[in-house]
Amino acid sequence: MNPKTALTRLGAVVVAGGLAVAFAGGAFAGPAFAADSPTSTVTPGTSNATQISNLRQKCETAITNRLASIATATGAVQGAAHLTSGDRSTLLTQIGNEKTGLSALGDKIAGDTDLQTLRADCKNIVAEYHWYIIGIPKVHLTIAADDAAAVVGTLQDLSTRLQDDIDRSQARGRNVTQAQADENALNAAISSGQNAAAPVPALVLPLAFDNWTAAQPVLQSARTDLGNARTDFSNARTDAKKVIADLRALIPTPVAVTPTAH
Repeated sequence: MNPKTALTRLGAVVVAGGLAVAFAGGAFAGPAFAADSPTSTVTPGTSNATQISNLRQKCETAITNRLASIATATGAVQGAAHLTSGDRSTLLTQIGNEKTGLSALGDKIAGDTDLQTLRADCKNIVAEYHWYIIGIPKVHLTIAADDAAAVVGTLQDLSTRLQDDIDRSQARGRNVTQAQADENALNAAISSGQNAAAPVPALVLPLAFDNWTAAQPVLQSARTDLGNARTDFSNARTDAKKVIADLRALIPTPVAVTPTAH
């Protein structure tokens, strides 16, 4: 993985921080009603049958939009290169359950003939299935956290190679004090980023889709952690560049040879 690409992806997840987080070109984003819930507006004189028809149409559209977003999320999870097998399996199971539940609720709404029952079922689209504000961030943050693990591997490999270069330069009698200091800073930044990102899947995956009050602070904490990881990885890249510059500065400048006149 290109660390810069992954850092950009992490940044998108962290900076968005909204209800539908932009990821992979924003393909997850879906339309939402006010307060993420379909509502009914009763016009005076409107017949009961017309109210039922109008509300049913809004609610069916709400479910259709969510199911389309769920299908996109499923494809993203299946195609995410760095998701662990456990995280992938958990997400696919949770997304599948969300799809099954919403589909069943849609079937019930389609058969509702009583306005009060229809209203109650429509409220459950959000009361039981907070897809946009819990499901989508959960998918984004888990993918981003596992991407971060791949960044760690890439940076650790780079650090190992740089340390080998430092050791070789020291063996040649060169003063590698500055290079080693920057190498140590590189390793510290990698470790800090790893420690910030690694706990995120375990934080967000257990979140229930029907409890926004409990999920909100957890999701915000996960975004903060990934933001810190992104900063650490950016610092690590900067430190790596410093080590390279340090080592280059230790390479002796070739002595120019003046041709001897004959």
